[in-house]
Formats: sequence, C-alpha cells, structure tokens
Amino acid sequence: MIADLIITNARVITMDREKPFAEALAIRGNSILRVGSAAAVMELKGATTRVHDNKGNTVIPGVIEGHVHLFIGAAELPLLNIYGIHGFDAIAAAVRDYRARNPRQVFLHVIGATHEHFGAGTPITRHLLDRIVADVPFAIGCFDHHTCWANTKALEVAGILNGRTLNTGNEIVMGADGLATGELREFEAFAPILAMGASGGRESLGIVTGRDPDKVTLHNATPTAKRSAPASPTPMPSASPPCTTWMATATSWSCCTISKHAANSTPGWKCPSTSATP
Repeated sequence: MIADLIITNARVITMDREKPFAEALAIRGNSILRVGSAAAVMELKGATTRVHDNKGNTVIPGVIEGHVHLFIGAAELPLLNIYGIHGFDAIAAAVRDYRARNPRQVFLHVIGATHEHFGAGTPITRHLLDRIVADVPFAIGCFDHHTCWANTKALEVAGILNGRTLNTGNEIVMGADGLATGELREFEAFAPILAMGASGGRESLGIVTGRDPDKVTLHNATPTAKRSAPASPTPMPSASPPCTTWMATATSWSCCTISKHAANSTPGWKCPSTSATP
C-alpha cells in the first residue's frame, strides 16, 4: 500500500514501552500505515506521496483538546493562585501568608492575575510589586499566560531591567525613565523570569523556543537548590563583588547568575560547582 504522507527525520513518540521512539511514520487517509525507521517507512513512498522533513522535531499522538498546556499547568500547581483575590491589601496579605508558609523559596511566583487585579485603572508595575516584595525576585503571572509582571529585583537578576531586543510579538515594556516597567508580554519576554523557578523554566521551553525541552540542558543548580534554603538556615555569606542571587544547597550557598544557552538563547541558572560557606 502506498502512503499519502510520510513524516521522516522526526522524533516520533509512539507510546509503546518497548519501542518508545521512531524516526518516521506513514499515513494513508485517516490511518497510520507504519511507524519505524526512516528506511522502513520510505518503502511505502509512491509517486504521489508527500514527504515531510520534520527536521528532528517531535511528533506525538493526536489529542483532541481545546487549549491545555499540561506541563505548565502541572508546574504551577504548588504556586499561589490569586484568582478571586483582588486589591492591593488582599493580594499583599496573601503573598505574605504564602511566603511565611514557604520561607525557603528564593523566588516568589504568583499566578491567576488579571490586568485589573489591583483595581480598574491601576497599572501593575515593578514599583507596585516592590511594595509587596522587594528583597527577592517576585513575579505575578496573568491568568492567560501571555503577560507577566515582575518586581525590580526579578528584573535585575534576570538581566532585563534595561530591556532587551526580542523577536516580533514579544515585549519588555519600557518606561519613560529608560527602565523596564515590570510588564512583560509573551513568553520570550518573561522566559528569564520563569528561569528562576524550581524547574528553571523547563516546562515552557517548547513555547519559548519551538524546540523539544530535552534538547536543552539546564545548568548546575538543581530544583531543590533553586527553591530551598539550607535545612539548617545559615546566614548568606558575603562576597566581593556582592552576589546578586544566592542559591542554597543542603549545607551551603552558591552565587548564581542568569546565563544563556548558546544553542537557543534560552536563559537558565548558572552556578559554580563549588559553594561558599559562611
């Protein structure tokens, strides 16, 4: 039987535990004729077969669904969701309570906001968020996941307080003072902020880069190191020049910075292999 379509040079996820991946697949009408090696699948090529080079990208079984981002949603389950909490005082109180219950988090990420969550006509800016949390990176994500607002500390640590050139459709909103206002539009703009989270932003890499997440190697800092202080809290050590962001291991601290992956410029944490102890 001749295939109508062959997808080759692909990373086909088969859902078969014995053979979880394949190079190609052949389709005729609404049926999959064959899944396997490129050579085996190309045996079904005929004169009218359309061959698509998938350039190493992933092919997954079709799922009929409206608009779920499974990995992003899963990663956000432990976060503070302020849906239904409105106004500065109520939001600030919820953040204080969440922080008190999670004292070892070095990045505070809140979700579920709207553009008018602090009141109609009240813009969400870094200065507004600084009034809630100023000493550690803090960000609030919009419910639609197309906007994120960050405090000054987060913008500084991410290296985007002074802005950055982005691809069309993404924007770091700049103020009249030449500095970022705190509003970040679309994933490329707030990817450096998400990189501070427990996963290093891994759950969003496919959206940010258009590449498979497993093609990106995160840096040395582990999720535990990014989220937690030492089991027996000790003062952060001093450093010269001063360290912007300390990441904690079980017994010590490391001075970490945001860096970029050469392959796709996705930001991530870079920490030295050796840690400082106070």
